[in-house]
Amino acid sequence: MGQMEGKVIIVTGSASGLGRAISIYAGKLSAIVVATDINLEGAQETKRQIDVSGGISEVLQTDVTIMVNANGQWGQVLNYKFPFYFPSS
Repeated sequence: MGQMEGKVIIVTGSASGLGRAISIYAGKLSAIVVATDINLEGAQETKRQIDVSGGISEVLQTDVTIMVNANGQWGQVLNYKFPFYFPSS
């Protein structure tokens, strides 16, 4: 059981660099990772790395610099069959 088991983390820029590293690390902590990036192939490779290590992930291609696009895409995330966790402030 990982420290983030049952929690969903949405990572933007997950196709490479720090975004990929955070995605893979969260997957190792048993988080459900939604890997988002404009670069679909890169995000799919991140998903593959998470899944190979036993994690659970999904890919969402989006350009978060376009607000209309990003707002519409987040609705897709809510349709996934994940046990969502929303921390209270």
